[in-house]
Amino acid sequence: MKRQLKAMLSFFTADMRYSYYIFWTVLSAIILLSLGLTYFFSEETMIFNGVSIAVYVYGAILGFKTVKETLPFSLKMGGTRKNYFASIGLYFAGVSILSAIIESALHYLTTLITKTFSINLTLLHPAALLNQEDSFFYRFAADFVILFYLLTFFFIMGLIFYKYNIAVGFSVIGLIILALIGAAADGVLIELVKKIVIEASFTHYFATFGISIIMYMVSWLLLYNISAKSISS
Repeated sequence: MKRQLKAMLSFFTADMRYSYYIFWTVLSAIILLSLGLTYFFSEETMIFNGVSIAVYVYGAILGFKTVKETLPFSLKMGGTRKNYFASIGLYFAGVSILSAIIESALHYLTTLITKTFSINLTLLHPAALLNQEDSFFYRFAADFVILFYLLTFFFIMGLIFYKYNIAVGFSVIGLIILALIGAAADGVLIELVKKIVIEASFTHYFATFGISIIMYMVSWLLLYNISAKSISS
């Protein structure tokens, strides 16, 4: 089992290594370009929130694509569904930790450059809701929790599209959208947003991480009898 888990994790890492490297290279280049443009051409404070948001979007896409890019190959090569389930959890945790460290370090370096050269560029981060945007730990914790949640949620969405078909997948998305619209109409969604933003607390991240673990466990219901071939292929 350990040997198979190690083989799967190595395969997952190799599969995403190139896109991961390209993502961080492009994001770093965009930040450097923003710093340069702000330094030379802007006298007013510029707000740049693309660092954390870009990382979250990448995490969502990675979670969705992971199913199609890794599941068929893993099963066809003799991997069990239990080992795949376990290795995916470790993989998502590893990606979340590494990405959170890189994002926090990049945020710190960018802030250091803005202060050193008096560049009017302000980075936004979810940790600012806790008034802890200058804390490496809080930035790391927020990024880790949000990334793990997005990876897990979109992994489940990927499983639904893979196991059933496009119609079922989009139907689920439609139901989620309708539920959000209904929650917004009842004022529940607005109150939730207000609570998260105005009454921000670190316990919210604990709750989100707990929800992520539950979603990860639920994904087994889709995985335990899944075919090595997508129904929509």
